[in-house]
Amino acid sequence: MVIRKNKRQLKKLRPFLLDKFGHKCVNCGAVDDLQIDHIQPLSSGGTDDVDNLQILCGDCNRRKAGAKNPMHQIVNEMLDQRRVAMRDQWAAENEEMYRNTPKLQPCSQSHLG
Repeated sequence: MVIRKNKRQLKKLRPFLLDKFGHKCVNCGAVDDLQIDHIQPLSSGGTDDVDNLQILCGDCNRRKAGAKNPMHQIVNEMLDQRRVAMRDQWAAENEEMYRNTPKLQPCSQSHLG
């Protein structure tokens, strides 16, 4: 059974998703009219899980939602490839950030007697 998050819960995820996808549409790179999109629609068995959410601009979201022809598969494959590339880029950037974080030095323990 899939538990549907309400709109308020999805809105709480918005800042995280914007950061995750670089504050731009995963399809075209637009920075305006950004919306949360379900990669696999709820109507097709998709969930509200973070792994099934992405950021699309309004135009790309409407194109995806309105696609009812053979091109729909091609568009979805392109979106998936772009989403994976952006996810990998985000992970690499954050890995670099964590790698450059100063490490804690071990305690000398001389004060413990």
